[in-house]
Amino acid sequence: MKKRTNHYRLLIFLISSIIATTSLQPSTIKRKNNKKEIYNILAHNTTSKTNIYNLYNIIIKDFNIDKEKLINNKLNYLYHNLIKTNNKYYQDYLKTLTGQYLSITDIDNTIPQGITCYEDYIIFSAYNENKSLNSYLYIIDKNNHLINKVELDNNSHVGGIAYDKDNKLLWITIKDKLYGYDINDILTKSKIKKKYETHNLDNIGNYSFVYYNNKKLYIGNYKFCDNSIIKVYTMKKNPKNNNIIFKPETTLCIPSKTQGIAFLTDNNNEYMILSRSCNIFESSEILIYEYNKDTHNYTNNYISRIECPPMLEEIAITNNQDLIAIYESCAQKYRDCLININHIYYSNIKKRLIPNKNKAFTLKK
Repeated sequence: MKKRTNHYRLLIFLISSIIATTSLQPSTIKRKNNKKEIYNILAHNTTSKTNIYNLYNIIIKDFNIDKEKLINNKLNYLYHNLIKTNNKYYQDYLKTLTGQYLSITDIDNTIPQGITCYEDYIIFSAYNENKSLNSYLYIIDKNNHLINKVELDNNSHVGGIAYDKDNKLLWITIKDKLYGYDINDILTKSKIKKKYETHNLDNIGNYSFVYYNNKKLYIGNYKFCDNSIIKVYTMKKNPKNNNIIFKPETTLCIPSKTQGIAFLTDNNNEYMILSRSCNIFESSEILIYEYNKDTHNYTNNYISRIECPPMLEEIAITNNQDLIAIYESCAQKYRDCLININHIYYSNIKKRLIPNKNKAFTLKK
């Protein structure tokens, strides 16, 4: 996302090789002088898309990976092997990994999006590449066993999910609505229907991610250029009809391209963690802020930044205070991504909570 120099160089290397191995003429490339045009060459030119897989020698050089680690001479190598190498990319991210991970398997043509924790289970959502089919929830235990696969009652993007331990509900973002599902239904049934539904609570457009923390629900939208917004709500049940009443508490302004939010408490200090990403060629990032209820603008001055592989989606915090992250690059639809992350990795994010007092961090657009 930011500090893109290495990735621009990588794209330049790829384009140079494409010039040598395809029918594209140098004059064509020279006219493509901004990132969007470069992306269009790589992503939408059929010849380039085919030959990009033959450029693995460049990838080996830049990522320091042995040829044997590549599968069928493609970029779809196992991330485990990437971790074991002296990789010059994503060093900060690799250093946070605990070694614990869960494999993402049997997702068919679905595309993972949201992630949350319920007791010792990990739950992630995925929409179907065929939009005429419904979206799903997958429930995995800590031993990497698939406990249940649940078909939802909609075909939405399901980009955000959050477990509400006080109401025993799983909240899922459905466009400009929020659906609440009974957690017991999710664990035991193959098809489920929503128990609660709320419409656009504060007119912020489509909801993209959601997080439950300290009896509050944080609901955010995704903006590509403009800053994103998070609305914070307290909730209580109406004793007369058992409906849940949402009371707006505050609004947070955060950077564009935010995909997820999580909170972590350490030594009585609270931290807000954001995940950001936007396409298959551009690095994602995790941003960590010191959180204060009286602060409303979090568009800059983060205390720590971690560069991650492309296509990072939602994040969550486990009972052991580890951060878990899900990448949609594991989906068949995105096999062209520079790195395909086929696992949910656990990160000890606490080692990144110490701010660098000698450097003022300001986020670039």
